[in-house]
Amino acid sequence: MPTQTPASASAQSPQATVRSRMMIVVLLLSLLYSAVVLVREWKYTEKANPLMHQSSTMRALLFQKGARLDLYDPHELFVRSGQEPNLGTERFRAPRLLSTRAVLIGNGTSARVRDLGSAYTYDPLTAAQNSEILSLGRNTNFTYYIPEGPDHTHLRIDFARCGQIADIPLPTAELWYDARTLFDTLALPMQQKMVLSPAETSLALVHHDAFPRITLVQLIERQAVALSVPSFNPDQLHFSPFFMDDQTLLFSVLDRDHWGTVRYRLSTGTYEILSENFTDHTYHSVAGDIMLQQSFFDETINVP
Repeated sequence: MPTQTPASASAQSPQATVRSRMMIVVLLLSLLYSAVVLVREWKYTEKANPLMHQSSTMRALLFQKGARLDLYDPHELFVRSGQEPNLGTERFRAPRLLSTRAVLIGNGTSARVRDLGSAYTYDPLTAAQNSEILSLGRNTNFTYYIPEGPDHTHLRIDFARCGQIADIPLPTAELWYDARTLFDTLALPMQQKMVLSPAETSLALVHHDAFPRITLVQLIERQAVALSVPSFNPDQLHFSPFFMDDQTLLFSVLDRDHWGTVRYRLSTGTYEILSENFTDHTYHSVAGDIMLQQSFFDETINVP
């Protein structure tokens, strides 16, 4: 006799088919919704990124009260605090913000990096090393400094206490230059300053104790060259370097006859007179405007 399918089995088959189709429809709708959300986020990222790159963002604020440091992070909305009990206020040089957690603290000729989010602290230079002019990379792994003593004609680079990785000769002193006599005659303050380019491929150095002009150090090639503006006298003084970007450096120039602010193009080695007035600080706005601050010959001397 032929086999007959049970009535219950024949009745469940259409229901199983409907359920399967419903599950497929739900899965397709879920995939479609995910695709729509992904496309929207991708379009938003494409539009938002240029604005984010052009806008200035405040990452952290540092407040100093005696030996106490308070670091305010506007994104996390809380304050990290640190205390340096071994540093008196009279020996406490102005600290420098390295990140939203780390601060560079100067004490005489030594320096210390303090993480305000933990108890971690370290000295970027060893006990045998002293330097009055020092800078750290953005991630604090690289230490750039000029040693005191006879080696002040070299820029050294250390990597996170693992040792020295570069020793770059700096330009030799010029015969006409007597720093103390010259600056006393001009009644101007001397500068000691290091500035890294945004990508940290170049370093601009002002060290008036040893040299009158800005030294531009190419950190990849490990080469240093002294800048000299052709339209000024050979005996010229430079002040206040400022990187607008990795290929544009601003600084001020002073000689016997005139002064001004110069824009130097690293890629071409060309100079452009930006202003015929001296400036001691430069601001670069989001819109691309350049603002020059002049307080050098004011009653209150302000040279950063």
